[in-house]
Amino acid sequence: MNKLLTWIRSERCQRIAPWIVSGLLIMGIASHTALLTWHWFGNAAAEPVITDQNFPVQNKETAMQDANNIAEQHLFGESAWLAGDLSGAPETQMNLELRGVFAFGEDSGWALIASGGGIEQVYGMGQVVPGNATLKAVFPDRVVLESGRGLETLLMPKESPLLSFAENSNDTANANQVYKPDPTALPRGIGRFEASVKNYRREFMANPAAIGEYVDITAFKENERVRGYQVNPKKDDPVLKEMGVQAGDVVTAVNGIQLDNEQNRYRALRAMMKDPNISLTVERDGQTQELKKEIPADN
Repeated sequence: MNKLLTWIRSERCQRIAPWIVSGLLIMGIASHTALLTWHWFGNAAAEPVITDQNFPVQNKETAMQDANNIAEQHLFGESAWLAGDLSGAPETQMNLELRGVFAFGEDSGWALIASGGGIEQVYGMGQVVPGNATLKAVFPDRVVLESGRGLETLLMPKESPLLSFAENSNDTANANQVYKPDPTALPRGIGRFEASVKNYRREFMANPAAIGEYVDITAFKENERVRGYQVNPKKDDPVLKEMGVQAGDVVTAVNGIQLDNEQNRYRALRAMMKDPNISLTVERDGQTQELKKEIPADN
């Protein structure tokens, strides 16, 4: 079993912590146009088990293989919301459970799907899920599968919490709409820093392991509990440099939200997606500092 699948099948927050933190530091800084939805099952109150290791530092080839090529290119950009034609697919009768979605639109997204109550796996667009069906589309509340029977809908259980971000759509994603990205467009008046953020955001979402080319992120623990994440830029990175992040900084809070437990990491991610004013609380040489930056919202 490859390293990423071993990581995915460990404690729930250990699975997602590097993704969330990476997103907070790079992708999340200017994600004002993405429809980003994370939904997770399990005991959210349980303290995650996070090992002291660097996240993620695999090379592109290994990481993409480990992720079963789950990423699609050109996931973000400016565009309008376009009506989809997948709303009429009947609910599937396959013994599948939708446990998570990372939704960008009809041709961009990932899903966590379990079969027969087993362990969930990560599936990208066009991949075959259990039951010999292909993942056709990912929405905030469901995914659409294509099998020999035609199109089928796998719904998100209603009783479970859902974190949903739907910028440029009144914060609510219409069930019949999808986000169709235009990878070539940039908002008017965009500056070098904002452009860099957008470029990294696109690269990161096309290849999540790409974060390892820019920064090492390591869980920082005190008394066996995670207090934050130590950041070590690996190159002259304009985004982290503009934010004021230095090698060895320990990020303990984002927009005033401590990163010491799973629920707060969700809250921090939500705040980063909504608030153009970014504030990182870092510990540097024994001193606490606030790093602030305003990112203009996309127009």
